[in-house]
Amino acid sequence: MPRPRYLLQGLAQDTSDWDRVLAHLDESTPVTLIDVLTLGFDGTAFSLRRTVADLDRRITDHEAVVCGLSYGAVIAAAHAIDHQAGRHRYVLAGLQVKTGRGPGTFLRTAYPLVHQFVQISSGRRLHVRRVRSQLRMYAGLDLRDDLHRIQSPVMLVNGKLDRVHYKPVADAPERIPDARAVNLRLAGHESNRSAPGQFAEALIDFAA
Repeated sequence: MPRPRYLLQGLAQDTSDWDRVLAHLDESTPVTLIDVLTLGFDGTAFSLRRTVADLDRRITDHEAVVCGLSYGAVIAAAHAIDHQAGRHRYVLAGLQVKTGRGPGTFLRTAYPLVHQFVQISSGRRLHVRRVRSQLRMYAGLDLRDDLHRIQSPVMLVNGKLDRVHYKPVADAPERIPDARAVNLRLAGHESNRSAPGQFAEALIDFAA
């Protein structure tokens, strides 16, 4: 029996964005799609710690593969940092390790534009205060000093066309004790959309 997969999409995505990846997986593979836009809230207030707790309650298998893309990768990484028993394996695709000053300021001040973009890209109507609360967390994100605490095996996935995240993802294995990096050719940041076959192949190999 293959390890169950838990898939967490990007902030500007819907869970259906995993469909093209799932098409390349064996039908016998247990898969749970976790909607990251529902995690971590108390009303409209968001916290990453609450998100990790919510995710942990959703993972019902003792040994699983937790796979997150972009925003989903941040949540998966935070879960790996807080759960050091090493039971699970983690796939972190397009991981944002630290938000720079410029992008951070943009996320804080231009959140109405980002909110509209997230709605259009995900095809969903989202509460503006919830999105703003998530963006505040993202704006101050810095996982650099915590990645060394991850005890589980990690695969870092990056699209070769993702110029923004390529170097941070390439450098991350130096901070994680048991990590390897996989670069997907002709894939951008949202590699589950742009290279679903390659993404699935890497996921199958890592989960074996």
